[in-house]
Amino acid sequence: MWISPQARGRGVGDALIDAVLGWAADCGADSVSLAVKSTNQHAIALYERTGFVAKGKNPGAPDERRMQMRIPHI
Repeated sequence: MWISPQARGRGVGDALIDAVLGWAADCGADSVSLAVKSTNQHAIALYERTGFVAKGKNPGAPDERRMQMRIPHI
């Protein structure tokens, strides 16, 4: 996901993640995975703050970190 610099820091990333998690839950998914550049500390902080955990490097792209979140089902 990419967020325009003018929109950063305004909750847009959190809203997008919430929307993806809602969609994935509606589809019956148990988790969501992503890959993020290891140097993108702002994105990593967003993902960690919203509950994603590191799952190692991306085998196809060693400069990327894999992250995953279990979808909370209520």
